[in-house]
Parts: sequence; structure tokens; C-alpha cells
Amino acid sequence: MIDRMLPVVLLCTRSVILGTMLCWSVIPCGCNSLKKKVDNPVMVPPPRRVSLNDERANAADKALAEGSLKLKQAAASDIVQTSGEETILAQNDDAVFGAQVVARVNGAPIFASEVLERYGEVLAQAREKLPPDKFNLLRENIIAQNLRAHVERQIIVERMKADMKPDQLKQLDGYLDAAFEKEMVKLKEQLKVQTKPELEYELNKRGTCLEDVRQSFQNNRIAMEYLAVKAGKPEPINRKDLVEYYESHPEEFRLESRVKWKQIQCSFLKSDQEQARVKMKSALEELANGASFEDVARKYSDGVTAKEGGHWDWTQKGSLSDKKLEEILFTANVGELSDVTIIGRAYQVVFVEERESAGMRPFAEVQQEIHKKIEPTRFPNPRKILDAMLASAVIETDYPLGLDTAKAGANNATK
Repeated sequence: MIDRMLPVVLLCTRSVILGTMLCWSVIPCGCNSLKKKVDNPVMVPPPRRVSLNDERANAADKALAEGSLKLKQAAASDIVQTSGEETILAQNDDAVFGAQVVARVNGAPIFASEVLERYGEVLAQAREKLPPDKFNLLRENIIAQNLRAHVERQIIVERMKADMKPDQLKQLDGYLDAAFEKEMVKLKEQLKVQTKPELEYELNKRGTCLEDVRQSFQNNRIAMEYLAVKAGKPEPINRKDLVEYYESHPEEFRLESRVKWKQIQCSFLKSDQEQARVKMKSALEELANGASFEDVARKYSDGVTAKEGGHWDWTQKGSLSDKKLEEILFTANVGELSDVTIIGRAYQVVFVEERESAGMRPFAEVQQEIHKKIEPTRFPNPRKILDAMLASAVIETDYPLGLDTAKAGANNATK
């Protein structure tokens, strides 16, 4: 299966492998490690990602917590801060919050910053407009609504790595790098920048960084491609399947009576009816002398389709508001000119080109259409594959994931 997977996964993420390492060592992840001094208040210090199993990590968490308390005390004080100081406080608050572990999947942490990465620009704008309590509630709601997708993605990435040998992981690493290089070109165009430092700067302004975007992009690709490979090829579709669908869904292939026709119309008001009658008489004389219907319609008709030679495409029975005209269309002889009739305030003459009775579209005509309809149903359901993986995973979180407790409750603990 892995050999089939590698050619497909041309667009994924190399940062996937960091997930396992996080459980064993203290790694300053994100775009840079935390610093005491922020040289550029626009560049957002990234969250420090640590393992809660490491003594040094616990010490770091304590320091971060103390720093967070000081930030809150400073925010509540009457000291007036400059815009630069406010920016630094906001950035440090984001860093502390982003370093929180919001879930663990089989022991591997998912950090708040990972879930919030794509909402950086929205949160930056919200911070300026919302009071602190509502801003914090907004962050929590975003995590609650998006965490399950990150949990599912983490499970898939872990499963894929477990199925691969070291040399395959190395080969995958190359595919992931190449895929993201192409994605960076699109990002530069989207953000209207030319260089990688400029791109990093613009991403920082939006509350994220290039490494987080890389990880998110590539993990998403891994998840999609892995599920596609696990789903496998669709079951073959034979003629019996097509016929069964055709016979069990007659409403999809039912045809109403329809007609294809041409029209010459000469409208009039009360004061010029005679003029319209003379005009229609001239049109009929030219038709009798061998002129084409199209040329005569363009010359004399004032109907909607006059410029198209009076042509109307297939018209279903019951679709015309003028029932008198509809009756003529579905009773006149095909290939013959109808009698002149006054319908509303116009002289009308029509020519029925084709007419089809109500019935079913021929099976031979709709075989390919049916094949396309039922082909997606022949793939194994990716949702079922993912649900099975979720049921066997150990998931720890305080956030509701909407999992089926009957299936996953025994495996999902609360922190």
C-alpha cells in the first residue's frame, strides 16, 4: 500500500515527523523561539511547543504561566501603554495561549496555535474591536469548532508514518518539500510579495508564520491522499447495475412531450391591425414563392426569435403561458405550415419541425450518465475508515469533539 501511496502524495508536509519528537524533548517550535525582547513588534513571537512529560517543559510552563499572570495584571492596570507596548503584550498573550495543549492524540500534543493558524488575520482584527473576555471566548469557540478536524488529521498522519520505512519517509520528505515550494509561489502571488522574507513578514502580520503554514498545508495533503489510497479502487460497474438504476429511477429519465418549431409573428395595436394583416399576407406570399422561412421571419416577424429566423428550441408541453399557441404546436402536422391565427394582439403562423411524445429517454442514450451517477457510491466510505481510526485512538481533550461515545468513549479521556 505504501508503494502505491508515495507517487500519489506529491503534495504534503515534512513537519509531520515533529509530532513524535515533541513527546520526548523540549522543542521551541513555531517560527522562532520565545525571546525576552521583541525587536520588531510586528513580527509575532510564535508559541513555544513543549512536552508535558519533560521536567524542563514543566518549568517552562510555570514560567509562561507567571508571565501570563503579569500580562493580565499589566492589562488591568491604569498605566497608559504606547501602541508598541500594547502590540508586544498582545503578541506575548498569543504566544502563551498558542503554547497550550488543547488535545493529545495517542500521546502526541495538538497546540492551540495549530488550530488557530488559519484564523490569524481574523483574530488580529477581532482583538482590536472586542473586549478581552469576548476575544478569549472567540478563540475558545474557534478551537471547539475546528479541533476535531485536527484530531482526525493527526491520527491519519501518525498512521501513515507508522506504515512507512525510514527510506520511504526520506523520499516522502522530498515530495513534501517540493510540494510546498510550489505552494509558496501561490502564496507570494496572493500576498503580492517577491521574496521569502517578505512572505514571512506578511504572514506574521496575519498572526501566523511560514513554518505553521507549511505544516498545515502538508498535513492536509497527507490526510487527503492517505484516505484516497485507503479507500482504494471503486467496485466495477456492469450492465446489470446500470439497468437496475435506470429502472428504479424513472423520474430522472422521464421525457415530457416536446416540440421544436419556427414562428412568424406580426403584432398590432387596435389602430394598425390592418397593417399587420397586410404584413403577414406578404410573408405568406413569399413563403409560397419558395423563400426560406428564416429569411421571411427576419424580414417580417417581430417575434422574440425573429433575428434567429424564428427558430425556437425544444419546448416542453405545459411550459408556454399561451395555451392556444401550445395547442397548435402539439396538434399541427410536423413539417407543415400552420394556418394563420390571431393570438393575443398578433397574427401568428408556425412551422413544427420536430415533435416527441412523452416517455423515457432511451437507455442507450443515458448509460454514461448513469455510470457517472453511481460511480462515487462504489468507493469505500472514507468517513467509515476515519471513524474506525478514531475509535481505536486515545484522545485526551476538554473540548467536545462530537464523537460517538458508544464507539470511542472508552478510548477518549479528559485531561
